[in-house]
Amino acid sequence: MQELFGMIRRLAPHVRTALLTGETGTGKELVARALHKTGPRRDRRFVAVNCSAVVEALFESELFGHMRGAFTGATDTKPGLFEMADGGTLFLDEIGELPLHVQAKLLRVLELGEVHRVGSVDSRRVDVRAIAATNRDLRAAVAAGRFRSDLYYRLNIVEIRLAPLRERREDIPYLTAAFVRDAAERLQKPVLGLTPGAERLLASAPWEGNVRELRNVIERACILADSACITERELAISMPPMMAERAARPSSADAVPPDGQLLVTVERDHIQRALVRAGGNKKAAAKMLGLSRRALYRRLERLDLAETITRRGGAGVMVEA
Repeated sequence: MQELFGMIRRLAPHVRTALLTGETGTGKELVARALHKTGPRRDRRFVAVNCSAVVEALFESELFGHMRGAFTGATDTKPGLFEMADGGTLFLDEIGELPLHVQAKLLRVLELGEVHRVGSVDSRRVDVRAIAATNRDLRAAVAAGRFRSDLYYRLNIVEIRLAPLRERREDIPYLTAAFVRDAAERLQKPVLGLTPGAERLLASAPWEGNVRELRNVIERACILADSACITERELAISMPPMMAERAARPSSADAVPPDGQLLVTVERDHIQRALVRAGGNKKAAAKMLGLSRRALYRRLERLDLAETITRRGGAGVMVEA
């Protein structure tokens, strides 16, 4: 993920067209928004459209606009999404759902920077950064004749692939901590984290819905939580039944150490780095981690880190207990 963040920073000032690929729930729209916010168009509009949610007969009108009377029901002249995003960014989610006849017109807009509203013979200039996303294999769609090869290569000047959560399980503790903080604040509940049993269950789950599914499970668990820590039982109830069953009995495909050692190691490393950056000051480290001091002390005890920080010459030095 750090490599992904670095790529976003490098591409954002320059790229005009990009293709984001990855399974549903991996965060493609978040990457599109990051490209927009870290680039020169940050002060202009970010317009998003889900191509799978638009009625096929209205695709052309939605993207390019229409003139009054252009078709039945067109009672007013309406600009399209390309005009709305002029100077900014247009995010085309699920680009693989576009009908072939609209794909040809989209290609023309991307190449010439001109749109024709439905029912108009005049073209309008637009300056838009186009970011497309898909969870499909567009190469296979091109081979099957469902997606234009010329549009695919025009979009694929830069491709950013987002890995599924099961390929980066070491991110689960960090994502979980962020989702717990967010849900606890919105729900106004004093939830600070998870019990070790709940953490093991998280590490073993298949997460076919990726980061989005993790976030939803954590939010449901926060709603159910009666104490400062989400328990294994509350987490299991918050998961779909089949997921909870697979998490309780992980397969070799989901293999993680049965004692949750992966999660513990990552969490321990995360806290150690925060303590070093804070020069051994636990109050400052707790603030960096988004924890209360009491919550940090409990984690230090659980991870055998209570006595691992000393102060030397004003700098924090790690000393293994």
